[in-house]
Amino acid sequence: MQWQCYKRVFRDTWIRSLKADTNLLISDTQIPGLHLRYYTGTRNITFYLGYMVKNTKTRRNLFLGRYGEFRLDEIRKRAILYKQKVSDGKDPVTDILVERKKAEEERAKRVKIADLLDQYFEKYSKVYKKESTQRSDEGMIKRIKPHLGNLFITELDLPTLINFYQTMAEKSSFSTANHYLALLSNFWNWCETYKYLPLNSNPCNKVQKGKNKKITVKPLTLDEYKRLIQAIDAGFTDAPYNKRMFRALKVLMLTGCRTTEITRLKKSGVDLENGFIYLTDSKNNEEKHPLGQPAIEELRKALAEAPENSELVFPATRGNPGALLDLRKAHEWALERAGLPKMRKHDFRHSFISIGTDTLGMPIQAVSKAIGHADIATTAIYSHISDKTRLETANRIALAITTGN
Repeated sequence: MQWQCYKRVFRDTWIRSLKADTNLLISDTQIPGLHLRYYTGTRNITFYLGYMVKNTKTRRNLFLGRYGEFRLDEIRKRAILYKQKVSDGKDPVTDILVERKKAEEERAKRVKIADLLDQYFEKYSKVYKKESTQRSDEGMIKRIKPHLGNLFITELDLPTLINFYQTMAEKSSFSTANHYLALLSNFWNWCETYKYLPLNSNPCNKVQKGKNKKITVKPLTLDEYKRLIQAIDAGFTDAPYNKRMFRALKVLMLTGCRTTEITRLKKSGVDLENGFIYLTDSKNNEEKHPLGQPAIEELRKALAEAPENSELVFPATRGNPGALLDLRKAHEWALERAGLPKMRKHDFRHSFISIGTDTLGMPIQAVSKAIGHADIATTAIYSHISDKTRLETANRIALAITTGN
């Protein structure tokens, strides 16, 4: 870049009429160090103060402002003020940077936690977490906001976190509260990265976690399975809930799948001809899950009953076609109807395994492969199990559940 350099007394008259075919660097003869830069491409005129930091060899060029935004007399006053600071041994550039940092920190203090949670979800959860975890984060964030959302980020401290943790534990369980705490810890680290909070200030690990009381639920026997199947079938006509809930619940029992693997099952992932479903949202990325004949029959009915405008086999009975079905009410109704004690839906998975190994005497390797087990220590053992064996295993267990034999 070509520059033409010279000195002259700064006057408004000639500065306003300044035109040139080359870039200009003009120094003021009245205030040493004050100079303007004229850029021929844009015709912008900017003012700078050049100075040496006292007792150092550091040279600075401090930006003073643009002509038009500031009058010449204002530029002169700023230049004189900064020159006085330099004379006192100060470095105006350093002072400005310090003040700017303080201002940024003050602005950060005035940011609401609700707004930052939204940013965290967009910039972190959506980028680095898998789809199912994103949905979990989104749900937890919605439930966190009423408790913490209106606080400024700097008001989020250890006592506040402890109170929130205890509130969530009382409302649900320690296990659920621990999930919220883990999310907030990750959120805190993200806030540190973006300078909303000081580095290494995360207090989440100081919150004393609790443990749920361990409730031992015995796996269902074939007789109990028979009663539960009868209760679910009765639910299609007798329960005050949509029959889609009971259909999904029955498929859950007959496959040994995790609940979300069924409620998020896509129509495109169902291959009834070959007897498999493909679980793209599986916890352990086990995509291919074998089906027994009873499960195939239930899924065939489910596909016929599913609304055409949804990609899911079991979409929610209300809301948009992509919403997930909630099985809790149907699950509780069926247990009560069957006269069975309270148990988690995940206990059906344990019972499925128990029927295969304990009741039918099947090899644990075959059963584990049939349900999509992902234990790293046994991966090598399971790897030789064929699709045929997996289908036979799943079919025998599902038939035993439905027939009692």
